[in-house]
Amino acid sequence: MTLPHQQGRYVTTAEYQFPAGIDTDVLAQRPIELWARVYRPIDLSKGPFPVIVFLHGNHGACGTGENPRVDDSILYSHAGICPPGYVVTPNHAGYEYLGIPLASCGFIVVSVNANRGINGAQGVPGDKGLNLARGRLILKHLHRWYEWNTLGGAPESLGVGSDGFIGRVDLKHVGLMGHSRGGEGARAAYRQYREADSRLN
Repeated sequence: MTLPHQQGRYVTTAEYQFPAGIDTDVLAQRPIELWARVYRPIDLSKGPFPVIVFLHGNHGACGTGENPRVDDSILYSHAGICPPGYVVTPNHAGYEYLGIPLASCGFIVVSVNANRGINGAQGVPGDKGLNLARGRLILKHLHRWYEWNTLGGAPESLGVGSDGFIGRVDLKHVGLMGHSRGGEGARAAYRQYREADSRLN
């Protein structure tokens, strides 16, 4: 989907979603998945572009209806499926109103979906609200962006080719934002990154 936006900039949006699996770097108790919607300038030649990562709050993972929509099931979080008649809640799509204008101003915006394994799910020892897991999920996404920026391998769904993001992502300038538990996760990611960095130095 390509959308014209203010100041004559053109932006595009796409998603990546990797198969779910146990990732002990994020959460050992249940499968998680790396799923996000990306908003970015179409023309990457003017990069590298700074990155902003958004994370939604703790909502239902499956829902029905429209206007109003009712998201009253968390089955997807545990089983990777929704009940009959339900669809997966696109929690990560809620930041489109920010993603498009930010992309038009020269940012790569990554809106993370934390439905699988985390959203609405029971806490684990030492992480009652799964906010630490949310932080680790954010860092796992950023690690993928580091790989795509340095080594290539971006998924085909992002529409830039395997090497399209090499040298185009400015990971020295990263912003993190979320609401409710997504905000807690963003704060956790910052703290986890700083703690890991201090151990290396």
